[in-house]
Amino acid sequence: MRRRCGRRCGGEWDFDLSTVNSPVLLWCGSDDRIVPPARGLWLSQNLPRARLVVRDGDGHLGTYDHLGEMLDALTEPG
Repeated sequence: MRRRCGRRCGGEWDFDLSTVNSPVLLWCGSDDRIVPPARGLWLSQNLPRARLVVRDGDGHLGTYDHLGEMLDALTEPG
């Protein structure tokens, strides 16, 4: 089944997100005005192996302050 996230989340996807078997790590800032945190939440609820990290007070580019932590998380075994 294809999933819709609505216009703010990019509309309809051309594949079924539930078929994504790879782990997905989603990072977002709670104050992001470009990509609303609701998009990350929606993706984390529709990707079977997704993990969402929301940084309180960060905006769209706030992830740059956490690059080391992000890389550590991406290279963790398992």
